[in-house]
Order: sequence, then structure tokens, then C-alpha cells
Amino acid sequence: MSEKEVVVDPLTRIEGHLKIRAKIDDSGNVVDESPYSSGTLYRGFENIMAGNDPVDAIHISSRFCGVCYLAHATASTRALEELYDVTPPKQGRIMRNIANGAQAIEDHAEIIYALGLPDLASPRYVDPDEGILANYSMLRKELIKRFAAINDPHGPGDSYLKAVEARKEVAKVPGIINGMSPHPRTFAPGGISYVPTYSDLSKMAGLWERAVKFVEEVALGRPGDPITYQTYMEKANEWSKSDQPLTDILEWVNTLIDEKGGISNIGDIPLILKYGALNDIKGEPNLKMHRYGNTNQLLMSYGGWEEWEDEEYLGSGVYDIQTGDLSEVDTGKIKEYVTNSYYKEGTGGHFSEETTEPKTDLKEEDFNTYEPEAEYTWTKAPRYNGKPAEVGPLARMAISDPTGLIPNIVQSKEWDQLELNPVNTFTRIIARAHNLLILVPKILEWVKMVDPEGRFYNEPDWEQGKNSEGIGMWEPPRGSLLHYVSTDGKGKIDKYQAVVPTTWNMSPRGPEGKMGPYEQAVNSIGPDINGSLPEKAENPVQLFHTIRSFDPCIACAVHTIDSEGNQNEFDSWRS
Repeated sequence: MSEKEVVVDPLTRIEGHLKIRAKIDDSGNVVDESPYSSGTLYRGFENIMAGNDPVDAIHISSRFCGVCYLAHATASTRALEELYDVTPPKQGRIMRNIANGAQAIEDHAEIIYALGLPDLASPRYVDPDEGILANYSMLRKELIKRFAAINDPHGPGDSYLKAVEARKEVAKVPGIINGMSPHPRTFAPGGISYVPTYSDLSKMAGLWERAVKFVEEVALGRPGDPITYQTYMEKANEWSKSDQPLTDILEWVNTLIDEKGGISNIGDIPLILKYGALNDIKGEPNLKMHRYGNTNQLLMSYGGWEEWEDEEYLGSGVYDIQTGDLSEVDTGKIKEYVTNSYYKEGTGGHFSEETTEPKTDLKEEDFNTYEPEAEYTWTKAPRYNGKPAEVGPLARMAISDPTGLIPNIVQSKEWDQLELNPVNTFTRIIARAHNLLILVPKILEWVKMVDPEGRFYNEPDWEQGKNSEGIGMWEPPRGSLLHYVSTDGKGKIDKYQAVVPTTWNMSPRGPEGKMGPYEQAVNSIGPDINGSLPEKAENPVQLFHTIRSFDPCIACAVHTIDSEGNQNEFDSWRS
């Protein structure tokens, strides 16, 4: 059987560009062990930190990424609070939650609608002659009408455009709190330097109402016929107690279609639930997104979301996918390896001991090598107790979903009946949408807790910052984020390391040859593997779905290179 090599390069703009390589056989299966995930950009931010005042780290680290800037600033701030042994007051922590919550809604809306769902309008699905949905005219038209990208001849889709508009409004909240957006000016060890006025809180509540309108009239319902987020929360709590949650959710969607008079009158999330995967339960048409994108080692979440004292909105944990065991996070078990990375030998290890020392004698051929023992990426290989770990919304919600819905879905016996892994592209996308939906009421709760007359900042004892160290952990949209800082006798930064979500997910094989989450997920694509649709080397849309489901902040123009070196452009054009 012949094989075609597919190289997608670049795919992301987070921690540099991402290159994904795989081989696809004549039957549309990804060839076992052929996927490679390669970060192709070196930055070295950790080395920039050395010698600076620790407080500078908040502002430098927020420049790691223009999308998750607030998460890095928060993790850095929390690391400094441990460094200086200072606890922020309740009001300061709540304000940081509101800023991060708004940024999380903004980010989830972006990855779902602007970066992920346009794939549903790919010619691979909706071409009227050769698309997989060629015989389903109503569904084809609905996917194009809602999700086509802005550069699509039929775009932008209605939902795409409304999501961009809603995101723009929600993004104003961090701007109010932080003085500017991106890159906050008000976060500080000990709390926040911003004290809100009643007018500010009124503005935030107004912007929250716009987010609610989008959720109720686009994501869940339709304009003029909304489904309230309260109704969704009630259903989520109901499904969390069901012994067949997937079946119950499908029945709910089918009832909606009957009541509303067709799929054009239901919200985006119900539409994706039914046709993304759940129709498979009844043997009806679906895109089989639950039949690929599997990871099989660990799910990990740091929790995060401060309230006051030691309380947190979401709990942390490590979930073993194979055994179902849940344990507490032990940072002593986190190490980064450089076996397959372009860093000097011996520079990996625990984040408190490792260094960032790039090799400087690399040649062009070093960047096109795909061998398990070879160096093929600028990304280190984080491991938890020696195992790769998936981080992000699915991990976060599977470990600590306040409604209990996502843990119940992941643990449902229905997956055994389907003979499928519950950790897949479909559940990853649905967990992200669910994460967005449950944040909406929580942010209003936080806004109502703010007291402008309260205390927002506790001054640190700056002398405590000499010969000290601190760890800051946070749980932004992309997943588990850790910053580590240590100082010298003068109180200047001696060492700084950041172990970021995308590094976990785009990890290379590491010292034991275990594929990282992206590599595992792509490795599971194929009709003969888990019953997915056949993948097509000329337009590997399931590969795109899978990588984007992790939220790697993808590039706007994705292209691949075939085995002859010819570039194949994958835009949204169709005849």
C-alpha cells in the first residue's frame, strides 16, 4: 500500500509556529507512528528575564503571547506573591478573576468561531459535487451560512461575524481593569493597583449582557428565539446525573429541531452536537469527530480562579485516562526533556533546575528530520511522572466541572458500547464550548462581589524577595500554565522558567519515545483505526480539526507541502 507524506507548516502562532507531519495511506488512515509535532521558532524569553527586577517579569512575560497575555501576567504575579510571601486581599483577587474571565470568554469565542468552526465549511465537507455532505443539502447550506470564514467567497458566516463582534465587546473588560489590552499595567504582587468605580462596574455589567446575548441567541438559540444560559445550566446539571448523557443530549437536540421546525432554527452548539458526532448513536449522518483525535495518557489541570483565602473556583488534578484514577498535582513530578529538541544536552529537568540553552550549530537538514530518536523541534517535552499530559478545556472540565457534565460524559459507558476513547476531537470542542457557557454566570457573580470601598492591594515586604523563589500556577483557556522564578542576594531574577500549555500539548516524543498529545491525536485518524472518515492528503481536514481543537492559535493561511516539495494551499475556495 502506498503512502503520502503531508507536512502542514506553519499551523500555529503561539510559542512560535507549529509544523505537523504525517503519512496517509491509500485508505485514508494516518500511518502508525508517522505524526511529528515540531515547533519551528526559538524565542528564549526566559533568558531575557535574568538580572531584571522580579516585578518586571509580569510585564515581560505578558509579551510571551498577544492572546494569552493576561494568563502569563497572572501566573507571573502569583509566582512573585510566593516569592515575596504576600497574599492579595479578596477584592484584588476578584478583580483579577473578572479580567481573566472576560479574556477567557473572548479567547474561547475566538478559537471556536474564528479559528475552528470555519473548517466545517471546508469543500471537503460542503462541496455540492464531491463533498462528504453532498447529499445533505440543508446541512451543507447551514454550515456555510453560519461558519464560513471571512475570506471565504460565501463568508463571513453569520455566527462567525457575531462571534467576532461579541469578542470585541468582551475584550473591553480587561482594558478597563488593566489600563490597556493586551498587556496589563495594573497586576502586582499583592493584588491589583486598580480600584474600580461604580461606573466601571456598570460598564462591565453592560458588556456582560452583550456576551449573554451572544450565548443565548447564537451559541444556544437563534435571534428572537433564545435559549437562556439558565436553561442550559439546568440541562447540564440534569445530564450530569444521567447514565446515558450522550443519548439524552441527542434527544434534547432532536426535540429542539421538532419544536423549532428544522435545523436552521436551532443554535450552533445543538447543531454541532448532533452532526459533529451524536447522530452516530442512532446510525445517522455525522462527521465522526468523536472517532479521532485521541490522547491516551494523562489529563491535567491546575485549577485556578482565585476567590479568597485558599478557595478556588475550579479544582486541580491529574486524571489517568487508562485507569480513571484522579490524583492531586505534584509539581515535583514535572520535568522537561530535551531529547528531541534543539537544546544542549543536559539542559532539561525539573523547572527549578533546567536551563534554556539553544544549539547554535544547526543545519537546514536538521529541520526536516522525522525520526523518533532525532532532534526535530524547538519545543521541550514536558512530562508528568514520565508521561505526556493533555491540558486545556477537556482536561480542565473532566477534572473539575462545577456542573459535573463533562466528567459524566468522559466516564459514560456509552463510549464502551461504541468502542471509542472518550478523549477525542469532539469532546475537546464540546468541553471548550461548555467552559465558555459556565463562565458567563460566574463572571456576573464576581462582578456583584466587588466592593469599590474595599482593599485591593497588600504591600509586599520587598526584602523577602532576596534569595527566594516562587511558583505561579494558573489555568487559562489553553490549559495548565506554570511560571517559576528564583532570585539572588540582591533580589534580582536569577532563574525564570515557564512551562506553558502548548508546550505540553505539542510535545515531541521525549526520552521514552512516547508521542506527545498532538502526535497521539493525529495518529488516531483513519477509518481502519477508529472508524473516522478517510483522511485526504490533499486536504486533511480531520488533522486540522484535531490540532485546532487544542487551541494552538493557528495561522490564518494554512498550507501543506507534499513529498515532492510542492506547496498545496488550503483556502476556503470552492467552485
